[in-house]
Amino acid sequence: GNKAKKKVNPERTLFYEQPRAFELPELSSDLAEDAFDQMELLGFSLEDPFALLREEKPSTILAADLPNLIGEEVEIAGYLVTVKNTRTHNGKGMYFGTFLDLEGAWLDTVHFPPVAEQFPFRGRGIYVIRGKVIEEFDCINIETTSMQKLDIVEDPRFSDSRTTTRIRHTQEVEKSAR
Repeated sequence: GNKAKKKVNPERTLFYEQPRAFELPELSSDLAEDAFDQMELLGFSLEDPFALLREEKPSTILAADLPNLIGEEVEIAGYLVTVKNTRTHNGKGMYFGTFLDLEGAWLDTVHFPPVAEQFPFRGRGIYVIRGKVIEEFDCINIETTSMQKLDIVEDPRFSDSRTTTRIRHTQEVEKSAR
């Protein structure tokens, strides 16, 4: 192909002006900010969702440990991916949950009507799931007895302390410019 070279003709002025040198401020961000931006834009985070927990991880059991714990009561942390709702033969609501464990492995749960009613899903997030490990048709599930959604850290993009610092910094810059 014939690529035409673009000519740059600077605007002629009466006086020679020194080109302006712009200095960009250092733009900082952190894992939490990036994660909240991703959740807003993509609907999920590319960061480890467990890194956003307000408190320590409640359990270190993994989905890979479950085959050795069949019949036992466990407590496991999971990041909710999806919920399938269905009805029992007598019309009561029950659910199947799909989560990711601490290492990103699949974790499946069953929520029978009494538990489903008492411990409802409260949107995407991290839950601590308690229940009995069961195996049916070569599939390992947790028959949930209780479930609680865990708190994550405050969104730093909108936290009061961050906003106050930003406002104070802006005011200082404006004063020094006067």
